[in-house]
Amino acid sequence: MSRKIDRIAGHMIAALVTLSLAGCATLSSGSGNVRSNLMQTVKTAPTELQLACASELSKKFEDAGANVLPIYSEPTSAGTYEVILGFANIKARCIVGKDADVIDIKRVVL
Repeated sequence: MSRKIDRIAGHMIAALVTLSLAGCATLSSGSGNVRSNLMQTVKTAPTELQLACASELSKKFEDAGANVLPIYSEPTSAGTYEVILGFANIKARCIVGKDADVIDIKRVVL
């Protein structure tokens, strides 16, 4: 049981580090208008919801390992978020509520 908890914790830490590094992208200082327009038009799932999906995927598909990465996310008309995750040449679709409850997760072909 302890090994499983350690493995899940390792997956979550890896996902946090990956998301932190992904958020480090910057735009050049001379493009302030582009930056503000981009920030206003892109809507993604909050980080904690993406991590909830990555954690659930690691539990459901043990072959996912620590290599689960959020690829894309967006709000849905139902008030939830759709998160596309990738691992080892496989993609998965996760529907997660605003309270971080994973509603559905399954492998998909994109």
